[in-house]
Amino acid sequence: MACWALRHGDKVVATPRNPAALQGFVSQYSNPLLMLRLDVDTPAEIAAAFRKANAALVHFVVVLNSASYVVAGEIEGTPRARQV
Repeated sequence: MACWALRHGDKVVATPRNPAALQGFVSQYSNPLLMLRLDVDTPAEIAAAFRKANAALVHFVVVLNSASYVVAGEIEGTPRARQV
């Protein structure tokens, strides 16, 4: 989604947990792309990322969250914290 938006002239704020893993992506689209480290399990980091994005972009049109994880195994063996 970010690639499509950047190719069409939109500004993008990307928020990976590990920005270094996307260094090639950053160098390909450096000007309209703002890369901010974000751990979505930390509410303070979420708020800080929104403040930085708002300062850089002035306003948002779309917020897309694709953060996820996979739990493999039976539900009974999965810790409760990972079920919600």
